Amino acid sequence: MTSFRLILILHLLPFFVGLCVAVDASPHDNHQGFNPYWRQLSGDLDSTNLAANNGIVNDTESVDHFDGFISYRRAPSKHLAMLIKVMLQQENVSAFLDVEDLEGGAWDVQLMQNVELSPNFLLLLSNGTLDRCIGDVNYTDFLHKEIKAAVDSEKRIVPVFDEDFDWPSTELLSPEINAALANQGLFWEHRLVDQSLQRLISYMIMIAPKQDQHAKHQNHIQSDGKKKHG
Repeated sequence: MTSFRLILILHLLPFFVGLCVAVDASPHDNHQGFNPYWRQLSGDLDSTNLAANNGIVNDTESVDHFDGFISYRRAPSKHLAMLIKVMLQQENVSAFLDVEDLEGGAWDVQLMQNVELSPNFLLLLSNGTLDRCIGDVNYTDFLHKEIKAAVDSEKRIVPVFDEDFDWPSTELLSPEINAALANQGLFWEHRLVDQSLQRLISYMIMIAPKQDQHAKHQNHIQSDGKKKHG
């Protein structure tokens, strides 16, 4: 019986190892911007086909709107990203974080949608965050794509500098990254997280909640109705 259990464990071990790696994978970890495990989960289709076959459409009404989009390099900044998301939630500020908020379907399409829909782009910068962006003239790195999308769509970009961030030479960076870094940012001090969070929020553009916007729309309709029948 013992030998049978051992054989069973050895047969199942590769499956569980592969599952754990897939769960921990992130688009921001792969040098080319596509992680093979995410690619396998999404299906071997291009972004357009993925959108059509998985219900990801350009109808922004079907997508949740967040106050901010957290852009980060997973390896050096995953803990800081989660900390900021949770602390913002406690202040009733919503922030999109890929590992928490991605739904089924094309992850790349969803990321670009949420960059477009979020008024604030929170760029977390730790040691090594921009290394893969250097020399990436074709924007194959997905973090680089996110930054370019935020700059092109004129989002409120808030750089958040971790304590270990090593500022690279501006000559090595793309125009979009230099433009992003030219925005007012803050140093995240781990001994003063509450103060850091409040400063971050003060730099963000806050929009009316979706339900408030809907209520205003309904009030406007009712007001017009009264004028017409008054």
